[in-house]
Amino acid sequence: MAQARVGVRVADDRKSVTVEIGSVDGPSSPVGLDLEQLTKVINLLGQARSRMVEGTPKQSLDGKTLEAVTEPPWHIQVAQIDGSLLAFDHPAYGQSWLGKSGQRAKWSFCL
Repeated sequence: MAQARVGVRVADDRKSVTVEIGSVDGPSSPVGLDLEQLTKVINLLGQARSRMVEGTPKQSLDGKTLEAVTEPPWHIQVAQIDGSLLAFDHPAYGQSWLGKSGQRAKWSFCL
């Protein structure tokens, strides 16, 4: 796979970004995105990454540096599932939620 370069620049008014992706040796075309479009791209990339790592062993977080988010806006409400739901607004990934369905011991996470 060819090496790629990626650049992201937030506009001075912070209402849009310019994303530029191209090969290291070739030209690229910048694309302007508003907040809603950027959130959709982040969501699509997250879905693609999820499919790529599906079935691979989960890596331990021991010794890893994690990016903490302090005091994100969050909300708890009655969910359309038989279980518990906690929703929050992650500054980097947008609206996300954790859900536990019924008697299952596992939690689900969704961006």
